[in-house]
Amino acid sequence: MKFESCLFLAEISCIVIGSLTIEFILNFQYKSKQSMYIQDKLFPPLLASLMTERRQALIMGGAVGLQFGLATAGLPGWVCPFKAVFGIPCPGCGLSTATSLLLHGQWHAAMTTHAFAPIFLAGTLLILGVSLLPEPLRSQAIQSVSMLEKRTGVTALIMLGLLFYWGFRLLWL
Repeated sequence: MKFESCLFLAEISCIVIGSLTIEFILNFQYKSKQSMYIQDKLFPPLLASLMTERRQALIMGGAVGLQFGLATAGLPGWVCPFKAVFGIPCPGCGLSTATSLLLHGQWHAAMTTHAFAPIFLAGTLLILGVSLLPEPLRSQAIQSVSMLEKRTGVTALIMLGLLFYWGFRLLWL
């Protein structure tokens, strides 16, 4: 019962964050320069900054791919340093397993393991996909992602949702 209530709260938080994100995107209106400056400071483009350096994006993608491969093969991956130091799981603990389950079509098991697995997989594929594009298209894609992040705050909302989800998991699991 305890686990089911935690899963229910996690699903509700994902729905609320998704709804807020869609509302921000649909209701965006052009703003003054001053409000755009404030928005730039509140919502820095995190995904776009990861895509800017092609080499770093590919190294990160390789490391994530290796971790997914280890999880898929049932082998132990890297030990979470946060959990090793503090004794509690970090907000991302379980993402490798959940993403592996997701890639095998086991949606319910993936969402039970970590509700943010689809978002993490989409972000990882976006970063890797953009890093493999030829330079003119890559620059355009980075600029588009950067503007979307600045205008909507989608990355900040996802990170906030991840922190709430982590809190639910710590309290009820």
